[in-house]
Amino acid sequence: KYDMEKGKGVELAKKFDIHAYPSFLIIRPDGTVQHKLVGGGELEEFIARVELGLNEETSLIHQHELYQKGGMSKLQLLAYKNALSEADDSKQAQKIYEELIAQLTDEEKVTAPFWSIYEDESCVIGSPVMNFMLAHLPELRANSGVEKVDRFLTNKYWKLLGDYVLGYNAPEDASMETLKRDVPRLGVEKQKDLESLLELA
Repeated sequence: KYDMEKGKGVELAKKFDIHAYPSFLIIRPDGTVQHKLVGGGELEEFIARVELGLNEETSLIHQHELYQKGGMSKLQLLAYKNALSEADDSKQAQKIYEELIAQLTDEEKVTAPFWSIYEDESCVIGSPVMNFMLAHLPELRANSGVEKVDRFLTNKYWKLLGDYVLGYNAPEDASMETLKRDVPRLGVEKQKDLESLLELA
């Protein structure tokens, strides 16, 4: 355990390309980084994330090698993208995400195994992926679960509407016209609360 801003930690931060804290590295005896995780979280969830990194087949280094060889399946690309996000390699994660989205059929995009494409940080309100999601809510709710889909939508729109109310919205955020179009069609449990917040916004 090192403080990345003091002493030997400063050199190690450069060596291992550390930009966020806490960062966890699984290092092989020869010094090769097998896996990298950024962020802590709940214990059981964190243990599961570490176990993925300890498993040779799901480790980040193995997925790098598979990608270099070419021919990864769509599910493998998704796992690789998620591992890159976990490792805070946002540039490569975005590249893989775009490759995956381009390969997925509309039928695959609404299935449970690919639900996490909507949880990606690039799936913002007004984006093509978010617009696709809104156009296919019945299928997504049936396949991935009403509670999961509705919680995601409620949090996403509540956050942006709240930013508008408080004046924290950014120029690149979805416009008020987009929000006026989207919110009435969400049909979530907290629909009335979202519509009230929309009025305030």
